Amino acid sequence: MDIRPLSDDEEVYRQDALALAAHYLDSATPLPIEKVQELYQVVAENFRHYDKAQIAVGIAFGETIAEKTGWQWVRITDEYGAETSLSPPGYTIACHPISMIQKRIADNEQVDLAELRDETINVIERRIEEGMAGTRKT
Repeated sequence: MDIRPLSDDEEVYRQDALALAAHYLDSATPLPIEKVQELYQVVAENFRHYDKAQIAVGIAFGETIAEKTGWQWVRITDEYGAETSLSPPGYTIACHPISMIQKRIADNEQVDLAELRDETINVIERRIEEGMAGTRKT
């Protein structure tokens, strides 16, 4: 697995996705988890085939994780492809908020995003504590 910081273009794309999420809700960034939940519901029910909307929800959801943890937005490349993800500084472990949201929308899953956020954080932190994450230079 290759983990690197976002390029300037990738960071612009991430910021654009955040702005789009806020625009959908006529709100400002950062969006609180309650607003991200609201956006998830609207996209899941009405725009499930609109990739840009799903990505906007995924980035906004990821931002709630980053705000709570201080994890870094990174680009992960592995045997499954490349994705914008979040990784705790110094570790070779990550979560993938965009695909987390996309999969749940595709499965028509009703999800409590605050609970999903907290569970995701707990899993990553537990894996680090158990030595299941390698170290990397930041």
